[in-house]
Amino acid sequence: MATTLATCFTVTTYDRRGTGKSTLPPAPTPDCYTVDQEINDITLIAQHLGATVDVYGFSSGADLALLAAQAGAPIRTLYLLEPPLFEPGTLAVERARMKDLLARDRQQARDYYLRDVVGIPADIVGQIPTLEQHLADVPASLHELTFLPGCNAQRFEGLATPTVLMVSTHNRPRLKRWAAELEQALPQSTLHELPASGMAFPRKCSWQRSAITLTSKPDQTQPHIHTPWTGPILIGGPRPAIAGAPCLTPTQHSPRATA
Repeated sequence: MATTLATCFTVTTYDRRGTGKSTLPPAPTPDCYTVDQEINDITLIAQHLGATVDVYGFSSGADLALLAAQAGAPIRTLYLLEPPLFEPGTLAVERARMKDLLARDRQQARDYYLRDVVGIPADIVGQIPTLEQHLADVPASLHELTFLPGCNAQRFEGLATPTVLMVSTHNRPRLKRWAAELEQALPQSTLHELPASGMAFPRKCSWQRSAITLTSKPDQTQPHIHTPWTGPILIGGPRPAIAGAPCLTPTQHSPRATA
């Protein structure tokens, strides 16, 4: 998607904290960074690009984009694919299970997260290749399970940022329900159903995970791609490098016309 958008716009993607080459302190814990810091990261990137930006987010990245817009980040339009919604106090069992599995076997923890939290069918999880970087990124899932509870439609009620909501036609009912709830809550939103996209996994599939990369300047922290379906994509101004954002540099940037 970023490559296609970059034919017409300036496109910047980045590794969220704790993923890819976005670094964390030694012996990181899920409490060593907060969602407020992630919101600030988005704000710093947008400010560096020099204009309000359009933001695309998928899954938990869509929730993060909503939170950033609500906090006043310079976002013009949100494009959100299948944002999950969770009531306050939920996911405690899943978080405890993830923490236990992480202490013993990261592969098991990764498979559990994809199967029991994300909802990917077990046979499909078995087809997804495991790379060393994927296992290194698994602890960030605890952060996801910390900030997602409470991200429900009521939390974003009245958010005036223009928003395009997207959900696939052949997906699980709860994702369609969540998208419909957000459409009702957001006064400037529209909901579109897309054919067989997003989390609508076929029973047989070929998995290819392509990273979007950019060679960064030597004095910059070097993050790269984690999961293409959760990291926000920012579409904005023309500058090719980022300064001052902790743990972040663009991983793909095309100096095209401002969105």
